[in-house]
Order: sequence, then C-alpha cells, then structure tokens
Amino acid sequence: LKAIGAAQRGFSAEAFLEGAKSAYELIVTAYGAGDEQTLKDLVDADVFEAYKTSMDERRTAGAAKIEVIRLSDAKIVDAELDGKIARIDVAFSSDLADGGDGLRAADEVWTFERAIDARDPNWLLSAVRTA
Repeated sequence: LKAIGAAQRGFSAEAFLEGAKSAYELIVTAYGAGDEQTLKDLVDADVFEAYKTSMDERRTAGAAKIEVIRLSDAKIVDAELDGKIARIDVAFSSDLADGGDGLRAADEVWTFERAIDARDPNWLLSAVRTA
C-alpha cells in the first residue's frame, strides 16, 4: 500500500476500501440482475466475459435476482505495484439473497486494479476467488 501511495498521488487506503465496498454492492447487484451495461464499467474484459456467460446461463434457467442483504466485513488483504499497475485484494464477507427463503454466506477475495497513471480514477475488478 505504501508503494501504491507513493506512486499514485492522493491515494488513501481508507478511501479505496470505501470505494471497494460500494463497487462490491454495485457489481453483485448488477450481476444478479443481469445488468451487463453496468458491469462493463466496473470489471475488466476477462471478468466481464465470465460474468456474461454466467448471466446468460442464469437467464436461461430463470434464476432469481441476487441481492446483497448485508456486507459484514471488507478488509484489504494484499496489495502490489507491478510496474505501473496497482492491484489490491479485498476480502469480503456478505449475506446474499437469491430468490430463496434464506440467505447464503459469500466469502470472497476480489482483486481490483488500475494503471497508476490512468486518467480514470476508477479501479476495475480483475479477479474473484473464494476465501
């Protein structure tokens, strides 16, 4: 995080984490609703293709929307500066509803990245793995 802060003027881990929490809710909600347009602005091309395939399968199966009911924890677990690309891993724990009567727990680590010299201040989701 120190290297990213030194390379990217105005970087704040606290502000990044708040943005990551917002992005998490936006991405999960967009994915759960099959909202491809919203996802295109929040995820990189590889994640978008994987999500699009999954959303197509969900539409075909008539799956219910997915919603974040509670985001119980979010913390930065790793960070790196690889040349001009900054990557930060955030562990999320949440409760999701997907049309059933109950909730399901989701524990994942999301990797966000951006070029430190990019004009666009937004970080893109570039990988997701279970925690």
